[in-house]
Amino acid sequence: NLEMLGEQRAVIDHVGEKLARLDFMVQEAQNTLRALQREREVAERIEQGEFRDRAILNNIQDGYFEIDRHGLLQIANPALESMLGAESGALINHPMLDFLDAETARQTIELYQQTEARNGQQTITAAIKRLDGSTGVFESRLSEIRQTHGELLGYRGIVRDVSNQVAL
Repeated sequence: NLEMLGEQRAVIDHVGEKLARLDFMVQEAQNTLRALQREREVAERIEQGEFRDRAILNNIQDGYFEIDRHGLLQIANPALESMLGAESGALINHPMLDFLDAETARQTIELYQQTEARNGQQTITAAIKRLDGSTGVFESRLSEIRQTHGELLGYRGIVRDVSNQVAL
């Protein structure tokens, strides 16, 4: 009897350990599920914010763009496309310097490089060739796009056509 009681006690202890481990695993799974739900909610809020931001950018009169660090347009809103005489989406991956003559391109590159020294912001006024071959004068306010650890990803800017205010 004592031997049987000892064996039963061992089985009960073993089952208790397994139940405790199982309970721990269930709690970990619940914690993971809660974390995933929080991440999904954050992602949904970010997506809603991006949708709202995109709606705003698509409806402003000023041009908006983002270029990567190689000077390729990554985002161009409809106002900028219209200013440059481009069809919807035609500017994506287009080199920004293609719109500038050689001297203006050189000056623009220098100004972009000076942006960091100006707290990540810069205002540039330049003659830009539209896709139809005409030239307009545009003012652009730039700011840097950086990763959280500081790596420069590119630039974003607001563009305004000031051709009527400036003599070519």
